[in-house]
Formats: sequence, C-alpha cells, structure tokens
Amino acid sequence: NNALKMLPECSFSMKDSYSVFELCDLIHCKTAKPLAVYAKDFYEGCPALTENKYGDGFAYYIAAKTEYGFQKDFYENIVKKYNIKKNMDSKLPYGVTATRRTGDSSYLFIQNFNRHPVDVLLPNSMVNVETSKTVFGKINLNPYESVILKDDLDR
Repeated sequence: NNALKMLPECSFSMKDSYSVFELCDLIHCKTAKPLAVYAKDFYEGCPALTENKYGDGFAYYIAAKTEYGFQKDFYENIVKKYNIKKNMDSKLPYGVTATRRTGDSSYLFIQNFNRHPVDVLLPNSMVNVETSKTVFGKINLNPYESVILKDDLDR
C-alpha cells in the first residue's frame, strides 16, 4: 500500500492524499505535468497523476489503482473544469450508467451492472425502443438489464 500525494501545482479541489494499492506504475514525465506523486517507499516522489496538453484539450494519466474517494473527487473536478454535461438529469443508482447517442433523434442507453434490481428516475417521458411504449417517472431494471429509450427533447 502507498499513497498518492497531491502537488500544489494541481488546481483541482481535492484532499492532500489518497490511498493507492495493488498497482503503482512507474512513469517519467517528458511533456506531461505531474499533479500528484507517490508518498512513500520505493516510489516516493515519482509521478502518480499527470496532465498533458493534447491537441485542443488535455489528457490525464492515473498511474495507480486508487481508492474510490480519489476517483470521485478527480472526476467531479474534470466534469466541473470542462463543463461536461450529464447524459441524464437524474441521479443514477450505484452501478448504473446512462449513455446518450444523438443524430436525428436522441437515444438514452441505461444499463444496470448490479446483481440486484434498481429503480431509475427518468427526468422526462421517453419511448422504450423495444416496446414502443412511453415510459416516465420511475422504471425498474433487473440485474444486468439494459433499456434503450428515445428522447426527442433538445439537449
């Protein structure tokens, strides 16, 4: 076990350190800027999180298997910094994803990766592509079930 220690150069709002375990990759920065380093042992001072300018954007590399708290804080910062919009304006249960595909129409793919059923609250009425029925409010997804919903609302 080791720790990932955030550097002052990191502009994200995060804790000072996070636990890392099982995998600690050794990397060397050439063009990337280190945002965090390993805190102890053989790895101490080596980059553990980097940011690299890529085209018109940035690429981030997480060099270790991190605790959930790091992932939550890091990705919340990324979403905020780059103004990334949610695919669905509802809070999803743990283990559920929502992916949107757009073209002539907008389709929402909701997937339950849990071993148990979950209820998902829809932000508006949509059409279930498989059944052609309009669904709204709360829908129930069985374990490992997916549903494709058509949503014609402008996003």
